[in-house]
Amino acid sequence: MTIEQGGGHLFVTGCPRSGTTALARLLNFHPQIAIGLERYKRYVAWGHRWKIRPRLFEPSAFLQVRHQQTNLLPQSSPVANNWYARLQTKLDAGQVQWVGDKVPNYYTIWRLLVRRFPHIRVLFILRDPVDVASSWQRRARNPKDRWPSHNDFSKTASEYNAMLRAILAMQQHASDKLLVVDYAHVFSEQRTLAALLQQIKLELTPNMAKKARDLNQHYSNAPNKTNSQNALTTDQQHAVRQAVDIAALNAIKSRMIDGVLPTNSTL
Repeated sequence: MTIEQGGGHLFVTGCPRSGTTALARLLNFHPQIAIGLERYKRYVAWGHRWKIRPRLFEPSAFLQVRHQQTNLLPQSSPVANNWYARLQTKLDAGQVQWVGDKVPNYYTIWRLLVRRFPHIRVLFILRDPVDVASSWQRRARNPKDRWPSHNDFSKTASEYNAMLRAILAMQQHASDKLLVVDYAHVFSEQRTLAALLQQIKLELTPNMAKKARDLNQHYSNAPNKTNSQNALTTDQQHAVRQAVDIAALNAIKSRMIDGVLPTNSTL
């Protein structure tokens, strides 16, 4: 990683089921970005957040994935194995400028992150709250899913509002470290992806633009992805919108330019 060339650490976060994995996958198609797959998830979830330091993102530590750090291990998960094999190839080439991780609830420790990492961007992905709630509902009702059955649509708003509060607090205290991108645009509109990359001084490559189109088509055509709000009744959708801090959400979205809230924006 070459911080001297304008890079640093990039953390992808957002309310669970907002598309953090898809966004991390998309970002990794850029030759100068290397984002882990919930690399230090258990440090966040198990109260060991104090262990998260820049040295853990040096290649020798970053590519040595351990059970104490995450449940997504290359030796037991084909997805993780492929994910880190690709990252290793890029890191070995020595061209990576931004290295980081994606865990939905990184936003709960943003203060620690900005203290520990001098060259950092915390990137939130903002998805429609009813779509998020619908995803929670679908997973909660699937008996084959490990998602907790009690985490249905009714629990979404509290998590979503906590994310919104984190964005607003970060904007007030560390706006130079904050980025927000709109889920509705980043996969489908090239100008949004280009605007996002511009915020970290990178350019959209032709291959990345193609991969974005492929991802958008994949997620649009996947089972249970289209018309996702149909997983909720009209009353349930209304309940979600009533519970979410729509004023805060609209304040954030109103400041977006081409689907991106740039660093140093005022809300």
